[in-house]
Amino acid sequence: MSQHIEGPRKTFKAGAALEAFRRVKITDATTTPKTIGYADAGDQCIGVTEQYHASGADCAIYLANAQGTRKMMASEAITGGNAIYAAANGKVAATGTVVEGKALETVTANGDILEVLPVGNSDISTAITGTTAATFQVDSDLGKPRAGLKSQTGGTGDYVAYYQAPATLTGNRTYTGPADADDTLVGAAAAQTLTNKTLTTPVIGSGGVRGGGVTHVHRHRVTTAEVNAGHELLPAISGYKYRVHDVALIAIGGNAATATTVDVLGTQSSSGVKLLAAAVAGLTRSTVLRAGATNATVLADGASFAECDANTAITIGKTGSDLATATHIDVLLTYETIAA
Repeated sequence: MSQHIEGPRKTFKAGAALEAFRRVKITDATTTPKTIGYADAGDQCIGVTEQYHASGADCAIYLANAQGTRKMMASEAITGGNAIYAAANGKVAATGTVVEGKALETVTANGDILEVLPVGNSDISTAITGTTAATFQVDSDLGKPRAGLKSQTGGTGDYVAYYQAPATLTGNRTYTGPADADDTLVGAAAAQTLTNKTLTTPVIGSGGVRGGGVTHVHRHRVTTAEVNAGHELLPAISGYKYRVHDVALIAIGGNAATATTVDVLGTQSSSGVKLLAAAVAGLTRSTVLRAGATNATVLADGASFAECDANTAITIGKTGSDLATATHIDVLLTYETIAA
């Protein structure tokens, strides 16, 4: 039979021994009176014990909606004036998801008793999980620019995009939108096109600035041993291909000797090609031997200056015997990188 009370306390049955000033919940609603036990960290309590009760004994508890303050047992240090939250075994803690109230005094250890001003006994974990609204604002009542989040109404993929703080923070951080205009955020890992952006003191990674129409000049001093073994001048770049505009070689430390040619190599149509074959007769010490000059043979029909295959490197090597006498070869490359 249904009933109600008008006072601040109601009698229940202790399902286990209950200490004083612990939060409790109903564990069995079929008994008369209903059976209670400790409320845990994820539980909204129905009230607080005010004294010890043996298992099976009737116990009057101070109801959660009763007026006034009440005493609760802490599970850890709690600072007065801060919010308190549900904890395991009927206690309260400094953090959590179920709000119990505001601490009116400071305690320092597990088992300490503190005075609590109760607030709406609510589980904020639902709020943490999110809202079902497609669009919502934060601080929507303020008469200033506000922040909001908006879900995607089109496209495919039933997934969630999360905006997550860095793993390590040394202070509060504010991330401000770039301008008073519709815009798209730039991702560190995404392949995106930037337009009308000013770069102040940019640091460019391996491969330099990329894109058709941007010409690069690269000087690379290669040891004789590296020429003989084969050596990478420009690394393969995923999604890009090289086009050489010009190439010149200079013998350093002596005349090039014994090898037939020193070769600048690329890949075109899946085959290795000699973009430049420099005869050692033309590689006298300190002489600049440029592609197309005497002793500096290039591919027929200008193919040395056509696009190489995507994701392939530019290298140097030799034909014939090992290169000798010269200690190094300087390679002067003018080239561009083109998106595949």
